[in-house]
Amino acid sequence: MVLILSVFLTSCATPSHYYQPPDDAIDAPSLTNSSHHKDLSDWYRFKVTYIDDMQVSYQRPWFNPLKNMDTTPLQGGSHSVIIKSEFNKDGYDCPCIAIGKLTFEAQEGMTYRVAGEILDNSVDFWIEERESGKAVSEKTNADYIKITYSSPITIVY
Repeated sequence: MVLILSVFLTSCATPSHYYQPPDDAIDAPSLTNSSHHKDLSDWYRFKVTYIDDMQVSYQRPWFNPLKNMDTTPLQGGSHSVIIKSEFNKDGYDCPCIAIGKLTFEAQEGMTYRVAGEILDNSVDFWIEERESGKAVSEKTNADYIKITYSSPITIVY
């Protein structure tokens, strides 16, 4: 019984592998994902997947089902983020995906947005101030790849 209890308590004390936003988020900077949906064949999404080498969880808390999961509070200071772009555009053989890594300096009280541009064979990524649109990170470029889906349902005649 003591062994089971000690294993349980040790597992509860294990630090999370997910990014933990600051607890005192009163005037904390924040970073917001961006997306656009024109129709089923023309859409894009730029989403933060890692902050400072910690995966960002988009699981909505059971006690707050209406929480905005597209905005993540940050600590002030320097951050390294990995951005994933998923898109489907008219004239492209997609859906496609690209991943880029950026660093930027978050200032207290500021809100930031992930931004990007889909080019012919690649995607540009950057972070900008949400209000002014001013870039606060260098642009990075990544080639995109086509996503192929396989159906979980197989019909045999």
